[in-house]
Amino acid sequence: PLCLSDYIPPAEDEAFLMLTKDDTLWTGYNQGYENHVNLTLYKTSGVLLSTANAFKPYQNGYQEHIVQASIDAHAQCFVNHPGETHAFGSGRPSYWAGNGSLPLATQWRNTSVLRYKVPESALVGFTHAYFPFETFTEVLHGDDWFCGEKDGSYIYVWAHNGLRAQMEGPYQKEELLSAGRENVWVVRVGDSAHDGTVEQFIAASRCRLICIQAQETEITVGDSRFILRDEPAALIVNGEEHLCDLRGDHAFLCLEKKDKGE
Repeated sequence: PLCLSDYIPPAEDEAFLMLTKDDTLWTGYNQGYENHVNLTLYKTSGVLLSTANAFKPYQNGYQEHIVQASIDAHAQCFVNHPGETHAFGSGRPSYWAGNGSLPLATQWRNTSVLRYKVPESALVGFTHAYFPFETFTEVLHGDDWFCGEKDGSYIYVWAHNGLRAQMEGPYQKEELLSAGRENVWVVRVGDSAHDGTVEQFIAASRCRLICIQAQETEITVGDSRFILRDEPAALIVNGEEHLCDLRGDHAFLCLEKKDKGE
């Protein structure tokens, strides 16, 4: 469709629209009717990561899209719990759209952490990620992680229960499977301007589960320690608490330069 308007954004907002390679946009806010969802977004000129924070964690899902990492329209990654087993089914949630069981998810800057507690009553006993290999220039991997690079931008994904690339069927080289109903995922993004080479980015992204309890999940991501807490929902990063509630005065918008913050 063609949309016409005489609206011109304020001049002071232009910096948020066209990021340079030295810029980082980092924002969090609440959106929707009756404070529907708390959203976070991390973005550079080459990659973005966005998360719906603590959106109905561990409840039955419908068509919710909880986390999205994108380099462009094709080189991307997202994680979900399939709502049905048929890859081309019409369920809501379906194999890729929505979540059969929603995770507790939250994001700090370029890192999203998700914990799944899929009940035994759920039809599907695994979680997976959409990660189309052929859209990346290079794909590197280990037993529990994959990293895709394109045009100097990176997407890294890790699952505590390990990752297996689907190598047959309609989603071969597009799907990463992780077995088990209890699982912890990390999705992380970066680029060469802020994170160095892809090898340096991977080294700074390597994850390890320290402890998983009923209400808390503790992991390390590179040199940082993350604690994902259920109630009140928060992500504690190196001892600093960041609540998932981004209503009112908790909302924030930061445009940072590589050498100094603004």
